[in-house]
Amino acid sequence: MKKLKVVGKPHPRLDGPDSVTGGAIYTVDVALPGMLHAKLFRSSVPHAKIRRLDVSRARALAGVAAVLTADDVPTKRFGFGVQDEELLAGEKVRYIGDVIAAVAAVNEATAEQALELIDCEYEMLPAALTVDEALQENAPLVHEQLSFYRLNSVLARDWHPVFGTNIAHQTSFSKGDVDQGLAQADEVFDDTFR
Repeated sequence: MKKLKVVGKPHPRLDGPDSVTGGAIYTVDVALPGMLHAKLFRSSVPHAKIRRLDVSRARALAGVAAVLTADDVPTKRFGFGVQDEELLAGEKVRYIGDVIAAVAAVNEATAEQALELIDCEYEMLPAALTVDEALQENAPLVHEQLSFYRLNSVLARDWHPVFGTNIAHQTSFSKGDVDQGLAQADEVFDDTFR
């Protein structure tokens, strides 16, 4: 057999020395002329209507180039299967961390300071905080208008939301006699994974 020069041989990583000595350059290390730093203002509550959003103090802060809210961006929804996501939440937030505003500033510290100047008032809504709560018959809906959302055209024939519920996709399949298979199995495992 021909003697191999690469396969089966140890080879040092080309980036190894720089990585372990702190000399490697990462994306966060890149600084370009005129570059701005962005930070996101996120919801601190799981489910609420946005009653008032005041970004005027953040926009007025020296070094802030822009503060964007839902009023400043297109309202087109997007998403993997069901197009249920908004670029920036405008009317309500649906989870802790939902993005409400975006800040661009001359440096990271100024962007962080601008976030602290954003004032958002919420009207709290009931929230389903576990999968079991979300699946209950009268659970608060994350998306009341789910039936009006578009499906991703590539997945539309295979994507099955259950309208009027919190189920964005549901599918089931079986082959053969499941009950008989379970009865004959040496081991049966039933668990919930998160």
